[in-house]
Amino acid sequence: MSILVVFIGWSCHQDGRKLELDFGQFKIQVPVDWSKVKIESTDSYITGIVTEKNDTIFFDIGQYSRDIEKEEMLYVFDSLEFEGISERQLQDLTKGFYLVVPDLERKIELIDSLNKERQHTYYQDSVDCFVAKFFVPKKETGYTGLYIDNLNRDLKSNEKIKISILGHNIDSVTRKKLLIALKTLKFYGFCKE
Repeated sequence: MSILVVFIGWSCHQDGRKLELDFGQFKIQVPVDWSKVKIESTDSYITGIVTEKNDTIFFDIGQYSRDIEKEEMLYVFDSLEFEGISERQLQDLTKGFYLVVPDLERKIELIDSLNKERQHTYYQDSVDCFVAKFFVPKKETGYTGLYIDNLNRDLKSNEKIKISILGHNIDSVTRKKLLIALKTLKFYGFCKE
């Protein structure tokens, strides 16, 4: 019996080997069979990792990093609420999708229905010194990754530095490995000790 236990322990240790990849602005621990890939970009720092199954995980740090949840969001207003929207707020709404319904009861019903139709599940967890929004697809296809709205912890600065990390249509085994790896992220110069 003890030989079997030792063998199982050795096997798990071999499968769990990690490689630390340093990208200059952050580092991450990934499975040893994953590797860095260089990606050219103009308005933000974009880099990536290639998994053992040849999937690419994209890292985007900058002002325009994607928040998958906002892309799935539909803003719903009841008619009274919509009448009170300022001109500036209305201009902001034209950047996304919105719907006006007759009353509050229909608004609540519609929001409940839309939440059931979302393609991803979202949850928050800590990464280094930040609270990150993690997302996973509800079905087999979709995005897996995280989003942090502002890496810049200098409250005097108006410049937001966001990060999104996206893997698209990765299988459940790779998804699990990615979510474990994301928890090991360490950012340089953003977290004050």
